[in-house]
Amino acid sequence: MTECGQTLHGNSGSIEYKLNQGYDAGELCVFILRHNYTNWNPTFRFTLDADGISASDADAITITTFNNYEIVGKWGTPAKLGPPNTNRTATLSGYVAVVIFATNTSTGTGFKLSFEASGDGVDYTPGWNEGVDVVYNDKSASELSLPLRPDVVGTGCVDVITITSGAKVVADPGSQLELLVDLNFNPPCQSEGMFIYGFEQGNLEMLEW
Repeated sequence: MTECGQTLHGNSGSIEYKLNQGYDAGELCVFILRHNYTNWNPTFRFTLDADGISASDADAITITTFNNYEIVGKWGTPAKLGPPNTNRTATLSGYVAVVIFATNTSTGTGFKLSFEASGDGVDYTPGWNEGVDVVYNDKSASELSLPLRPDVVGTGCVDVITITSGAKVVADPGSQLELLVDLNFNPPCQSEGMFIYGFEQGNLEMLEW
């Protein structure tokens, strides 16, 4: 079973979350997948192998991908799996995938989602598929500290960090997340910046950079 908030690195594998077990209302579980291919146009192929997702939790699984820091979904719609979708497969281009499982009710059971990446491994550019991935929430064992690799300088990389509140959807319309970021980059780095995205109505949108 895959834990809520787990990161997986590899060219194939699966997320098995609460399969044949009941999930809670208001769950918001994020998983980050990163493959090893380094060519210009690699792809992920996803297959929803099994699920008991309730029809009341429409589009419970959202998958979006990144090429470097840019969301591939900016030029295409992120994949939606689970009821009412009859298609159980999706293919998306990108180097990193973010899988979001969000529920409204507690009337269904979990799922198994397998993935397989493909690419030819040519045209390698340092940093295009390097980085540290973190899913951070109230259940995380330690506080989030940046940089994630303080001992590495002069190497290109893109780190993907997702932040949720206690692995739960914040449903109160008056709630806000205040994010205070102190940026102090090292001059030897090839490229420096932070791009902040928000998840709204099943889609990720850039909020600040």
